[in-house]
Amino acid sequence: MPPRSTVLLVCQLSASFISLDLNHLRKHFEVIPYNYRGRAHPGFRLVLWMLRHRKEFDFVFIWFGDVHATVATAVAFLLRKPSVIVVGGYDASDTAGHGFLSTARGRMLAAIHFRACTQIWAVSEALIRQLSVFRPKLQKKS
Repeated sequence: MPPRSTVLLVCQLSASFISLDLNHLRKHFEVIPYNYRGRAHPGFRLVLWMLRHRKEFDFVFIWFGDVHATVATAVAFLLRKPSVIVVGGYDASDTAGHGFLSTARGRMLAAIHFRACTQIWAVSEALIRQLSVFRPKLQKKS
């Protein structure tokens, strides 16, 4: 039997649905969970961790398209490893005061991680349509 692929799961919060995905991924892959929060300079630490451990994972699975997705997809892209972003409502929202796309910084970072990732998995068709308004070519990755 061939060795199982190893996925690096990058997230920044604990939630029941992420735990469910983690358990599901473990049925098919070896999983290395990486919690982005709770660290000083989390982006820098994630870059260093991914570079040091690059031979230990085959692809990157990222829950939510926030700042941690920008860091993880950019490093995965440079390492030539596939990456998947699971997008939720906040990630695709441009509603002022709520939504990653509501600020110029958020839109810039989103443009980077949505361009660098291999696939985008949205939790609903409405989110795919919303992201397609932001970047029409993104629908091809969904």
